[in-house]
Amino acid sequence: MELDEGNELLRSLQACADDILPTLTPSSQSRVQSEVQSLVTGMADVESQLDIVLSASERCHALWSQYDAEYDAFTSWMMSQSQQLDNEPRKQTSLEDKKTALDLQQVRLFALLISYCAGCVCSKTTISVCLADCLSVCLSVCLFHRNVYAN
Repeated sequence: MELDEGNELLRSLQACADDILPTLTPSSQSRVQSEVQSLVTGMADVESQLDIVLSASERCHALWSQYDAEYDAFTSWMMSQSQQLDNEPRKQTSLEDKKTALDLQQVRLFALLISYCAGCVCSKTTISVCLADCLSVCLSVCLFHRNVYAN
């Protein structure tokens, strides 16, 4: 991003300084030139810092967009797994069959969770960090279903 107004003001200041320099003593000329050069350097620093901040902001936005996509994909996957948990045990007839089906579904869900985290691009430091985040959601769903079907 260019700071048009600031650059225009700096150019105007440089032109004024060039016009006034011949009327000054050598020591005053040196001081004015030094001050103008300091302002030129300061403006370059501001532009450089602004470029860095803009680049970091764009990177942050891209990471948030990636997070949103990963979150949506995981939420959709969890809802699908929850529906399977809801539907499968109801097909069984006895309580023991329901508990067995639930246990099998939880094992399948855990295996799917591990495979999801293995392919995850959520920028977690390790698969165990990703898995730990996912497990907190998964376990609450599994425990809820276990309590519902155990009663």
